[in-house]
Amino acid sequence: LLRNLPLAMEEELTPRQRQMIRLQYQENMTVTQIAQQLRVNKSTVSRCLRRARRTLHDRLRFAL
Repeated sequence: LLRNLPLAMEEELTPRQRQMIRLQYQENMTVTQIAQQLRVNKSTVSRCLRRARRTLHDRLRFAL
């Protein structure tokens, strides 16, 4: 599963989604911190992260 994640992120997510996923999981930033850094609304970050996770889940679910 983990070896498929980078490829799935590159192929399936938008650049903005990849950026937010990396900030949350690699930099351990909160939604509020991501919103402040990217100068967007917290709801925008939450929505973008939810869609990104759903996309990755749909892509990788058979590898679970």
